[in-house]
Amino acid sequence: MIDVYKAIELYKLHTHEIVGAVFDIGHSFVISSIDETGEDLDTSPLAINKANGEITVYFPPDHWEELDKAIEIEIPKAYR
Repeated sequence: MIDVYKAIELYKLHTHEIVGAVFDIGHSFVISSIDETGEDLDTSPLAINKANGEITVYFPPDHWEELDKAIEIEIPKAYR
């Protein structure tokens, strides 16, 4: 089982970007990026599956209903 800390580590290994936000959508963590000034990057977030760590592109318009129910997770500064 992948916890939020492991999901962030996988995300950073995969993208080398700054974590902007993390959402728990039940089966996965959805993670988006920001730049050095704190502005959102114009890229799709990634979903990290909690069961197996699989990383997939998460296109928000295809998942509005799921995102409406998502729980935002506070990111420790060490993981930004």
